[in-house]
Amino acid sequence: MTEDKYGLVSWNEDVSPRGNSNRSRDEFMRLQSGSNRIRLVTKPFQYWIHKWKEAGDKGFGDKVYCSKFNGSCPLCEKEDRAKKRWFAGIIDRTNGTYKVLDMGLAIYQQIQTYSRDEDWGDPGTYDLDVVVDKNGGATGYYKVVPKPKTPLTDADVEIKQKVDLDSLKKRCKPPTPEEVNQRLARIRSRNGNNVQETAVEETGDQYTFPPAAVSSA
Repeated sequence: MTEDKYGLVSWNEDVSPRGNSNRSRDEFMRLQSGSNRIRLVTKPFQYWIHKWKEAGDKGFGDKVYCSKFNGSCPLCEKEDRAKKRWFAGIIDRTNGTYKVLDMGLAIYQQIQTYSRDEDWGDPGTYDLDVVVDKNGGATGYYKVVPKPKTPLTDADVEIKQKVDLDSLKKRCKPPTPEEVNQRLARIRSRNGNNVQETAVEETGDQYTFPPAAVSSA
């Protein structure tokens, strides 16, 4: 039986479906149409999320962290299956800055394939180009292309040494069932006021889904 986990994992994670630090300063990698060249500087950090849509919501629904690791989850009890996602620290090759990539299964699995390949191995030893094709459909929207292996530059090493792993760990921390219920109450209240949102900005609520993450499946 696959063990449910959250937090730091490896690129060998089983992806079969089953059901303050510098945290506020982390910039998320916003994947653009076309080429997005990056360099991984951390292992993946796994977390669990629900995509929840209340009755009458004419928007895209809301992402709510799963609380099952704290005994129970109100959304799991509604038979809404939580999905795995992963945070990873990366260097954005566009401007050479540190960012956080929030990825879903499509990107994670492709990186995992290279990680398991004897010719490629550790995905932190070469750049990756995450190519976004908005006309690619469900299976072709994201394509991860490995680049020739190259050592980290001195600037890369400096960025990697300054990565705040605790910030990534905190992002994966599951809420309590009470916090999930509070989040759902806010969603219902907002929908009752006919306020539409397609992405929720990260505020003081630890379990509000980061806005950039919605673009990285």
